[in-house]
Amino acid sequence: MRTPDAPPIPTRPVAVDITTFRLVEGRLHILLVQRKYPPFQGQWVLPGGFVGSDETVSAAATREMVEETGFDIRHLHLEQMKVYSEPKRDPRGPIISISFLAVVPSDDPKADHLQADTDAADAQWFDIEDLPNLGFDHDKIATAGIGRLLRRVLEDPLTRRIIPPPLLRSRIDDLARGGAVARHFQRRMQRIMEETIEPTQDLACHMAPRTDDSLDLNPKTQSIESGVEDPSDSKERLGRLYELMAADSKPAERPHPLAMLLPKTFTLPELRQFFELMLDETIDRGNFRRRISELISFGALADLRETRSEGRGRPAELYRLDSKQLRRFLDSGEKK
Repeated sequence: MRTPDAPPIPTRPVAVDITTFRLVEGRLHILLVQRKYPPFQGQWVLPGGFVGSDETVSAAATREMVEETGFDIRHLHLEQMKVYSEPKRDPRGPIISISFLAVVPSDDPKADHLQADTDAADAQWFDIEDLPNLGFDHDKIATAGIGRLLRRVLEDPLTRRIIPPPLLRSRIDDLARGGAVARHFQRRMQRIMEETIEPTQDLACHMAPRTDDSLDLNPKTQSIESGVEDPSDSKERLGRLYELMAADSKPAERPHPLAMLLPKTFTLPELRQFFELMLDETIDRGNFRRRISELISFGALADLRETRSEGRGRPAELYRLDSKQLRRFLDSGEKK
């Protein structure tokens, strides 16, 4: 008896796109490349490209970053974010994209020496409030990236110990509604809105980080949160593909947001300005100093007994984050 042939396995190309953030002179920047070839030739997009048949999606993200920008991110924390599978998201065909979040310390010397290559004509850091219009669906992916980064900072246990609870709760609620992300893109989005949508429409609804065509990968469980059906006929096989993609990055202890963004040594004014940027709120200097005094006493913020001149005032003392002491400090707070 002849065994029927197994049905062919459907295939869809898989790509990666990386949202890479860095503080430059106290402002949050994202790394973009200018496309050398169609589609979107000459337009700015996120670094990324297709996944090879013999590599993981994380390896593809690292390789594409080096090829397109000359920036090796193997020493950085790389975190999977979402799967974008809307069939018409790419004019070349129904290409699935897995997005990543990477965060670069502000004093990383490699980040200042970008070298565009392969299909990228240029590579630059852009202030997130002054971005060009991005090709593909990369506006949406960049929005999700800044939302993920803000959530990392606002929901961090250290932030809860430093920032007054009412202010922090209001900002977390605002982030859930999309308002915090919208404000970080405000100048740029206002320009886009004037060109493309009615001025009476609400900005936050256009900046909502959650979309029906994307699947959010929870970094703690590496599972798929969204229940949105994929439009492909082979839903079951694509579901397995998503699971494999999510399992590609093994769960690991994430670096602290401060360690990912701030330089190795920093002043207390720089630390306060970091939280002001993330919260989009001015923080009283005296209250801030009182709240972090316990961190300094515990050794979680190590006083280096060194200073750095900042303007006309007296030199500011330098500190660094002691990760081991910070964990002990946060553990001691949870046990109280």
